[in-house]
Amino acid sequence: MSRLAKFTVTLVGIVLVLLAVFELGQSYPIPWLTSWLADLTINYPMVWSILLMVFAIIAGIVGILLVIVGLFRPVKVSTLTYDGKVGQLTIPQRALERDLQYRLVNQLNLIDPEVHLKLRRRRRVRVKIDAMVNTDASLETTAQQAATLAQDYLKNQLGLTVEQPVVQVKPANHQRKLTVV
Repeated sequence: MSRLAKFTVTLVGIVLVLLAVFELGQSYPIPWLTSWLADLTINYPMVWSILLMVFAIIAGIVGILLVIVGLFRPVKVSTLTYDGKVGQLTIPQRALERDLQYRLVNQLNLIDPEVHLKLRRRRRVRVKIDAMVNTDASLETTAQQAATLAQDYLKNQLGLTVEQPVVQVKPANHQRKLTVV
């Protein structure tokens, strides 16, 4: 979780707890809280009403954003499932990553490739590959071959819809890095 997300969640949590405490103090007599809230609302009605309005607006905006995120954020899937005549085959995402990793090492002689797949609903997948090559003379060609290999494997053999793979190839001497999108 990023710092901004942590800060936002903490801030909204504090606001919601304060609103809950205020409502409880108004509804049920809590010895010190109810009298303190009554003094605040009687002595400073304008400040208190503005403060409650700001808290309610913050909670409302966050609620709307959570609904939007819930509706429009793509659903990630952790396994790939095939239905056949005999039964159902479920393949974990990590197994697909390892298999593609093995193919990249075996066919293109990449050094220590890292493969990250993001499986989505409706059999869609995003691919990110980070790898190193022995010689830096053919970085672009190797990156294109890795992208083609990943697309062929995922599209033709597994029947997935592949969004454009992102391949980063670095030479083994780490002087230069090439990204193919």
